[in-house]
Amino acid sequence: FGIANTALPWQQYLQHIAQSKFTICPRGYGKTSYRLYEAIHLGSIPVYISDEFVLPFIETLNWDTFCVSIHSSKLCDMPVILKDILNDGTKYTSMVKALNQVKEYFTLDYCITFVNNSI
Repeated sequence: FGIANTALPWQQYLQHIAQSKFTICPRGYGKTSYRLYEAIHLGSIPVYISDEFVLPFIETLNWDTFCVSIHSSKLCDMPVILKDILNDGTKYTSMVKALNQVKEYFTLDYCITFVNNSI
């Protein structure tokens, strides 16, 4: 697990995520992270780190099938959790497949339709 120590130009940042198997998505000032959606769109399994998990479409989507959620108190366990997923043989592949199946939920068109149908 390498950590970049310099700011990257936007295109290079996106390329790094697209080439990564996992993307660390710590919660921000709010209870979630926009990085979740960047990772999803770029095909990288999001690793959501928080002390309180707030996820969209929770009634519809099983986030455990395409996202790794780690409580901030268990952060030191992250390397083992991710290695276990990669070493499982089918777990990582099934998570990528599930990730690709939910991408449409995180498009502007879907969100507009969802909001319009909720009103």
